[in-house]
Amino acid sequence: TLPGIAIGLVASIWLPPGLGSAVIGTVLGGGLLWSIAEGYFRLRGREGLGFGDVKMLAMIGAFLGWQATLMTLMMGSIAGSVVGVAMIVLRRGDMKYALPFGTFLAMGAANFIRDNELTFELSKAADKDYAVIEGALHPFTPCRACETTPGQYSNTVKNLFDYASRWITARF
Repeated sequence: TLPGIAIGLVASIWLPPGLGSAVIGTVLGGGLLWSIAEGYFRLRGREGLGFGDVKMLAMIGAFLGWQATLMTLMMGSIAGSVVGVAMIVLRRGDMKYALPFGTFLAMGAANFIRDNELTFELSKAADKDYAVIEGALHPFTPCRACETTPGQYSNTVKNLFDYASRWITARF
């Protein structure tokens, strides 16, 4: 994962999410999990989170940016909690059972790199729309690296909310 962090940061110089977002994502992802792991160790006197998880979230931050890092952490935590509770309820583990958190982080990150067109096609909804917000990254923030002129895509979040507003107004 350490080479992955370096590759993600270097690639972000030319590719989305951009170097600034990638650096923030790396520091935020790795720092947040490291803080949690360190706090748990000081409180309980034993390791509760492996350093591999810290490096993995830092790598996800390097490739996907800080917004996706936060969502990845949230989605991974929710998925891990559901599985952990299920393990306890089914008596397959207890509160000390170690779940591999990296698996859940990978599931959370996959949300940002999977093909959304496939998700759209597989939807059974009769009333569905597929919207592309030009210049937007996955968290709908502007892609600064994609701009040919400064500020070209600065309105991507507004465009998303305007589209959602029109969609809701037309249906409700």
